[in-house]
Amino acid sequence: RKVTLKQIAKELDVSVSTVSKALRNSKEISLDTRSKVQAFAKLYNYRPNNIALSLKNKRTKTIGVIIPEIVHHFFSKVISGIEKEANNRGYNVIIGLSNESFDKE
Repeated sequence: RKVTLKQIAKELDVSVSTVSKALRNSKEISLDTRSKVQAFAKLYNYRPNNIALSLKNKRTKTIGVIIPEIVHHFFSKVISGIEKEANNRGYNVIIGLSNESFDKE
């Protein structure tokens, strides 16, 4: 089960805001509290909720790629390169297939 900011806050008896700031290494939070929060998050394999972050930041970090067909080796190589570079920069890739329809593209 995924651990949340609220669960970390409750367990460490701090506010959700404190947990959030500590995980972002904010200087507003004491070094001791930051260390405790970060250690707890690491121990329980905390991962931010990407959907919540995209709503908060008004950015999805998602790239959409539409290709005409998937059978050509060229498109599979292009998609592979796009996906690799996007993932290295923290982006997700959504691939759509147009079936060579100009209207879909």
